[in-house]
Amino acid sequence: MQEWDFYNRYHLKYGRFDNTDNESVHNTNEAEKRFYQLITENSGADKYLLDMGCGDGIFTSLLVDLFDKCTGIEPSGLFAEALTRINQVNSSSLEFCKMDAKQTNFKNESFDIIISRRGPDPVNEIFRLLKPEGKFIFITIGEKDAYKLVNAFGRGQMYGRDGRASEDLKRKFSSNEFIIDSCEDFFYEESYDSIEKLHDFLKRVPIFEDYCKDDFLFLEKYYHENRKSDNSIDLSRHRVVLCASKI
Repeated sequence: MQEWDFYNRYHLKYGRFDNTDNESVHNTNEAEKRFYQLITENSGADKYLLDMGCGDGIFTSLLVDLFDKCTGIEPSGLFAEALTRINQVNSSSLEFCKMDAKQTNFKNESFDIIISRRGPDPVNEIFRLLKPEGKFIFITIGEKDAYKLVNAFGRGQMYGRDGRASEDLKRKFSSNEFIIDSCEDFFYEESYDSIEKLHDFLKRVPIFEDYCKDDFLFLEKYYHENRKSDNSIDLSRHRVVLCASKI
């Protein structure tokens, strides 16, 4: 299951969209910094941006000052939350549409930049919507994400996957009339102050889409085998950041 689809289901179940790190989580995530850097480097007062799978719209709304116009699309109930961002930023250059990224209603070659933040990446629709030399900027999960934990559980996202996510992305887009400007792997650690904090985190993210309270016994064993002297525990993360240009 795609990460964005997990959060859509989470929202339907709990009535909120909550995948943010809490105060007991410490990380050095250079991937998100690189993703934002690529967006800013390719921004412009005359450019039009599309955010595919924008979720609750918070990230999209942060970009309004960088572009002439920003549009976020979201097919789930999160769309209602995204709409509230328009009044919050008080900008006519921000809009949200309830739409599936795989089949949008926009005209051909409508956008200068398309981004997806751990969301969908429908290559044919992206190609159709981008202007010539337009950019697709994407951050997604790498195959080594939470690798040690996933293997200890014997299931989870990317479990048993062969090959590198970055290489798969490069093949996917280069074979569909894109030039790969960059495709970078980022590895970093998240540190959790306690097993309870890690347990709570795992309930809210798609590392295990079926994670439940019964899994706490497995997590407890993993925690005791891997905790540090201060009783905190690290979780290894892996992100891939792609920038591709339409030929």
